[in-house]
Amino acid sequence: MNRFACLSLGVCLALGCTTSPSEVTEEDTFSLEVFADPPLEFGPQARWWWPGGSVDDATLGQQLEELAGLGYSAVEIQPFMATLTNADLGVDAAIRTVGEPAFLDRLRTAACKAGELGVAWDLTLGSGWSTGGPDVGDDGARQVIAAEQTLMGPAPHEGPLPTAEPPAWIEQTNAVLPAIDGFDEQTVLVQVLAAEVIDASGSGSTVLGDIIDLGANVEGDTLTWDVPPGMYRVFAIYENRTLHYPLGNAYAAPLEQARVIDHLDRRGVDGFLERQFGRWLDAVADCPPRAVFVDSFELVGELPWTTRLAERFETTLGYDVTPFLPFLFLEGGESEYVNIFGEPDPRYRASDERGARAREDYEAFRGILFADELVRRVDAWLEERGIDFRLQAHGGYADALDAYAVADVPESEGLYAGGSYDFLRLAASAAEVGGKRFASSETLVSVGARELSTEEVRLLFGRAFSAGINRLMLHGHPYPYVHTDGVRWFPFHPRPDSVVTTGPLDLSFDLHPGAPIWPELASLNEMAARLAYAMSRGSAATEVAWLYPEWKVENFPNFGVDPGAFESEVSQTLRGAGYAYTRVSRSALAGSTATDGVLGVGETSFAALLVTDVDPLDPDALAAIQAAVDAGVAVVWLGDFPSRADGLVDAESRDARVDALVASLQSSVALVPNAGSIPSALSDAGVTPRLSSVTGEALALSVTPRKIEGGYLFYLFNESFEERTEQLRISPGGGSATLLDPDTGEQVPTTIASDLLEVTLGAARGAVLLVEDASAR
Repeated sequence: MNRFACLSLGVCLALGCTTSPSEVTEEDTFSLEVFADPPLEFGPQARWWWPGGSVDDATLGQQLEELAGLGYSAVEIQPFMATLTNADLGVDAAIRTVGEPAFLDRLRTAACKAGELGVAWDLTLGSGWSTGGPDVGDDGARQVIAAEQTLMGPAPHEGPLPTAEPPAWIEQTNAVLPAIDGFDEQTVLVQVLAAEVIDASGSGSTVLGDIIDLGANVEGDTLTWDVPPGMYRVFAIYENRTLHYPLGNAYAAPLEQARVIDHLDRRGVDGFLERQFGRWLDAVADCPPRAVFVDSFELVGELPWTTRLAERFETTLGYDVTPFLPFLFLEGGESEYVNIFGEPDPRYRASDERGARAREDYEAFRGILFADELVRRVDAWLEERGIDFRLQAHGGYADALDAYAVADVPESEGLYAGGSYDFLRLAASAAEVGGKRFASSETLVSVGARELSTEEVRLLFGRAFSAGINRLMLHGHPYPYVHTDGVRWFPFHPRPDSVVTTGPLDLSFDLHPGAPIWPELASLNEMAARLAYAMSRGSAATEVAWLYPEWKVENFPNFGVDPGAFESEVSQTLRGAGYAYTRVSRSALAGSTATDGVLGVGETSFAALLVTDVDPLDPDALAAIQAAVDAGVAVVWLGDFPSRADGLVDAESRDARVDALVASLQSSVALVPNAGSIPSALSDAGVTPRLSSVTGEALALSVTPRKIEGGYLFYLFNESFEERTEQLRISPGGGSATLLDPDTGEQVPTTIASDLLEVTLGAARGAVLLVEDASAR
């Protein structure tokens, strides 16, 4: 922006004037006029479910006009057959035509009609989830599975190898969601190993001694071995397919032919893109989608694997991982549908740290494969076609923050991880670090209820915006399909006669003309559009970078819409003191820079770094923390210091680096005993929030800041079901402040004196505070 535009903006901020239409494109500016009457492009998006290919041109056009009239900026098309019945399939052959010419014709009709209406449209990567199709074949998801037997020695042994049996998680998964099509009997032997059982007391994971390679003792399927003295566990480890199929897919092929792609090898990815999805995009070449969407990764496997993984692992990390295979398995396998109820423990432990370290290397390496072979591959393929990539990275195998950041639009959701503020903050943080303008969230998805009250909707909207989300994807709008028994179709309402169900409970908000909230939906969408406009101006203005210590996001269910549900104590404490934070990944921190008291991570900069509960840790990340300390960045540390480096590679030298860095950091960072002490440590280091409570008590309102040309925008939100009043101090003072109502777009009468502001917000209500920075004039 040139200096004349900056001067014009400064005057507008001071006087409340409006901007010209050309200035709307300036991402760092804020216009009161545009806020009052936001363009359609800032409205929420609608997840639009189709009953497979059973749609017609006239109804598609009518529904698009209806959605546009409700203020939606975009629709996302997902053609699938969740909760459609056998009776429906018996009389309606059009359901199972996804990918066929007739379906592609309807897709083009909707795409071009959306364009006529000025509504953008997105497309999910295939039918059902996770991504897959009927032509995946041997490029489907794979795993390794351990068949075991116990032998006592000393004694000679000759007998058949143990055979692989269906693991318990298959039945457990299908009890939650029917996503696994049996057990693949076509197994390939990978390795035969044995180890002495050191401790099988049942007080934890069984402890094993050194691993013995018995590959040379196997001929055919017979093991011949002189068992040494003691108890030994023998492992015959096989590779096979998971038989995971895209849940609810409505492809023309039989259900059992559709398979989820191998997310660890681009052969499956490329095969699906070239043989299936590329034809979809070709069919709408004259009305292309704005973005392609990949839903959250509900992946499954005993031990997720891919052909040649061990070979590629050794080439990359320098050692053979197969002797450590028994230590890589988790108790009960790795099904996202089962592990939502608790993280599993390792099935076996070594007598030293080598087993745990090998598991860390395995997780890191499969994360590299997942990011390179799937996430970056899909991103590059879409970029070649000029199409954005919108991604829910959680539930996959890559570092969630790093994978989010690959996408053009990182997306969160209100179901995974309980829809908590901490979780929503991850996708928004990735957008901030990656310099992405928008972060979206799948909103209004709920468990056990098909309808939400207006206050619950407002609370979920407000929580998302307060977490830094600036695009909402409302979940969702079904095509008006009627079952053979006359009941209107909703894809997340379980029916006993459904071909495929989405679980035993209702999921998501059924947004249709008969819903009680329908008369208010347009005004709620307009309110969301105003907030989307405001919260996409400028850039996030957070004071604290908070290290995220894991590669994965812990998942858990939430069965209600409750204020502040599942927000961590650290997050509550920071926000209560007025501090805004951005979560940064371990790799992003390792690549950070620090100078003159400022920490630079990606496209963002911070006055402080917060580290909590991280062990083990890559010494490069610790070195970056030391560099931040040396540059005068305020570093606050809660919890223990790491006791070692992660992984088995160069463990001795890397551990020594960790020890040396920890010895230095222990005396140079601000150690705090609990979460409640963090704000004081930040304040003592000279880091102050831009808005804080006059009384010194924890803020009763959420405060989310954005830096714009000439000042700041703050979203203030009351995440409660009762009215709240807050007295705020604006720092630094000296500028003018205007409070705006997102429901009306108008200025809100309030008490503003010097740097003090009193705000009263009703239950689940928010406001936008525009503060001119006097120093920016």
